[in-house]
Amino acid sequence: MIFYASIRRELAQNFTAMLIVLLSIVMTMMLIRTLTMANKGSVSPQDIFLIMAYLTLSFSPTILTLSLFLSVTSCLVRWYQDSEMAVWFASGQSLLAFWRPIVRFAWPIVLTIALLGLFAWPWANAQIDGLRNQFAQRSDIDRITPGEFQRNKSGTRVFFTENTKFRNQQGQGQVFIYGEKDGKNTVTTAQGGRIVRNADGSAQLELLQGQSVSQDTQTGAQNISVFERYRTLIQDAPAVLGPSSTRTVPSHQLLGTALGRGELTWRVGMAMAACNLLLLALLLIKNTQRTGKGSHMALALMAFAVYYNLINFGQNWVAKGKIGLGWWLLLLHGGVFALCYLLLLRRQGSLPFFSGRRPAQPVLSS
Repeated sequence: MIFYASIRRELAQNFTAMLIVLLSIVMTMMLIRTLTMANKGSVSPQDIFLIMAYLTLSFSPTILTLSLFLSVTSCLVRWYQDSEMAVWFASGQSLLAFWRPIVRFAWPIVLTIALLGLFAWPWANAQIDGLRNQFAQRSDIDRITPGEFQRNKSGTRVFFTENTKFRNQQGQGQVFIYGEKDGKNTVTTAQGGRIVRNADGSAQLELLQGQSVSQDTQTGAQNISVFERYRTLIQDAPAVLGPSSTRTVPSHQLLGTALGRGELTWRVGMAMAACNLLLLALLLIKNTQRTGKGSHMALALMAFAVYYNLINFGQNWVAKGKIGLGWWLLLLHGGVFALCYLLLLRRQGSLPFFSGRRPAQPVLSS
């Protein structure tokens, strides 16, 4: 049908435009957020763009849902303004019939939202946490910048080196270490060094051709030792870290706990919300001759914000055990679907008992 092809073509154009705009905004926000994390020392500066890509991927279900909703809203506004909806109704089509070409266009996007929410969301969050943990657990030597003094995580040592080639277990260049331990100040210098990594994940720094000067802070006594090889522990065996939050847990493992079911409420809810927002767009947009496109888009954004906050609200309730997962999905998403469907039937006059119109009285003949 010509109408259906025209609708799908316009929806595709609007969706692409909305997606590009929202992706540009989100990527800019994610870049600022990632730069802030790098500035605070939470992530490595080398991983900025990788983390930004993971953050954008984790927000993709929300981006796609909002893009789909706004594209349908924009299409309906234009059809009303250009009187194409009048032609649609004059051809004998109902308002609910307009939902068919929308669903035919939107179902691959809704499926993508569901897959991203169930699989890409936890995977991207797990990758981000992995990079942050890897950067946080790096050894003291890995923190060193050549030519700069660097304090270790515990604050008990200061390192300096001319280069960092010894990270690859070989290298020459002046190495300086100042440490405070057990009431003694120790200054160690060497001509070079290398890292020795153990099987348990710990690491030692082996210094070559140097000396160590130790001074007691109370008595002032000094002890000078010269060495050809000297080893010091610089990294303990890494601790085995579990998931930092339910956001990183695979979807099939979430049903066992209340927190997991709360997280699953959000992941499943985004795809269900995308379906309901298609009906909500048909309900929100009426005759736009007296109102501009901007007001309808603002109304759509407000409706999306309310729906999104209800999803987050339900996530907290399910996580606290105040309501079951299935009951909340039925109450929120099932309730929104039923309400929108009934109001659309009322608008097109399919529910005379609910439309507020008085039924026609039969004429009695004498």
